[in-house]
Amino acid sequence: MRLNKNIGKALLEARLRLKMPLDVVIESLKDEGLKYNKGNLSRIERQIISCRADLLAALCKIYEIDANDVLYDQAKKTKNK
Repeated sequence: MRLNKNIGKALLEARLRLKMPLDVVIESLKDEGLKYNKGNLSRIERQIISCRADLLAALCKIYEIDANDVLYDQAKKTKNK
């Protein structure tokens, strides 16, 4: 497994899959004890700034995804039978 260079993109895809607006995510982060604004979260999703570990953990919890799926490229290898 290689470290995923597209963490922000993976987080954006997870949020969009859940059809969760940024406002809802920001409120959910407050429940997790984190203060972020829509601008910063948007910059993370657009890969302009990096994502801190505490934020990544909270977002994975909110989006109900495994952090390993976000952190690492897990290219699926198919076998030809």
